[in-house]
Amino acid sequence: MKEIDDANAKVTNGTWGTSEDMKFGNSTVAKLDEILKHKELFKQYPELKDTIVHLKPDMQGASFDAPANRIIVGYDTKSKNINKSSLLHEIQHAIQNKEGWAKGGSPDTLTPKQLASTLTDKYGDLPAFQKIEEDFLNSKIKTEDDMYTKMINLASENYGGIEKLKLDTYKRLHGEQQARAAQYRENMTPEEKSAETWQDTLKRVEGEYHEPIVRFDDGGISEMSPVKNKVQKGDIS
Repeated sequence: MKEIDDANAKVTNGTWGTSEDMKFGNSTVAKLDEILKHKELFKQYPELKDTIVHLKPDMQGASFDAPANRIIVGYDTKSKNINKSSLLHEIQHAIQNKEGWAKGGSPDTLTPKQLASTLTDKYGDLPAFQKIEEDFLNSKIKTEDDMYTKMINLASENYGGIEKLKLDTYKRLHGEQQARAAQYRENMTPEEKSAETWQDTLKRVEGEYHEPIVRFDDGGISEMSPVKNKVQKGDIS
């Protein structure tokens, strides 16, 4: 696994063929190499040049649709700026898909087992959780999914709600951790990158690092976590 330097990556200013759509604030599509100049990336992965990018007006965040090999990202209808940070996040998901690495996902596609892993990491020593595990071992709960579902049902009482549980678990997906780290390391120098691993970068920026949940299933859409969602000035060079 070799890190590709993003320091010289530049988003174009909308001079490609379908830029007329952006002038009127419409959705449009383009190939990745039409909107991103990134010599090192396309040298390593030339096939990514043809990845379709769907540009949506004022969309917050971004996503990667693996079956369609399509990136969806927003642009600011006033400045016409494309969010390069979000784009790089989704390119990381595209690379994960190509290489067969652990993928990202969506908060709404997590399995009961994955959700329960976040609860047991934090609350595994609570008597209520231990009782559920004992009931499963004693065959009072029939299946593992039933056991995990009972644990999840405790989330509203012990974790702050199911939506918070979904978001926190989603952020632990290995593919999502890696993609967020790619954003954080975008403007780091080679010396800064060699001084810390991407996991250390994640911990430094976010203030914590949790053991990842590894997913190798096809998944579908990898959605971007809430990192620098708003289009920033200077994202277009």
